[in-house]
Amino acid sequence: MLTSSSFALGSSIDPHGKWVRVPHAREDFGGGAKPVTGFRRIGFLGTVRPHKGLNEICQALTGDARLEFITFGQSQVVRPYTFAGRWHELPPDTPLADAYREVDVAVLPMNAASDGAQRQLPAKAVDAAVMGIPIAAASTPVLDEYFSGGMLQVANWNRLGARLEAAFLSGELNRLGSASRKSWANELALDRVRASLETAIADLFARPVK
Repeated sequence: MLTSSSFALGSSIDPHGKWVRVPHAREDFGGGAKPVTGFRRIGFLGTVRPHKGLNEICQALTGDARLEFITFGQSQVVRPYTFAGRWHELPPDTPLADAYREVDVAVLPMNAASDGAQRQLPAKAVDAAVMGIPIAAASTPVLDEYFSGGMLQVANWNRLGARLEAAFLSGELNRLGSASRKSWANELALDRVRASLETAIADLFARPVK
């Protein structure tokens, strides 16, 4: 049995659909959705890599001096001096729930030119959804598949601050946070993924032996 984390990835590997969708699952580590109380603290709580949108994050910080960036401390990334005082690094052993409580919006600026980024289900999107954190992301087939109703699609990262402010004032960020949590509960919660995988395995063993 071949498994794929998304329809988008599976169909690119085998257009005939001879695979089973098994996404990344998460337990409810946060104890409930986090209320949306602001828009200025944007966070990427994973390993910062160029193909994961480091340049776009810097564009957002340059475009709006009110934004603050939160990530884990990591040796391969040097905090840009340009953003001194606005680039905050958490200790790497900070529990995820505590880290996400420091974040207003999770940012996922995936590289549209990278096949890997276009077909990846980012674990950080799943983590944010567990906490009910609004997601601001570049549109990719996989993110659209799981989070189309729970994320703010961003094309121009220089304008991120203004878009987040408008979404916060209109109440849209609250709606997006609730929708991201619902996406997790419906498709990415451990019990949901376990049940679908058990069904797929049962179907596999029920097939006649050739």
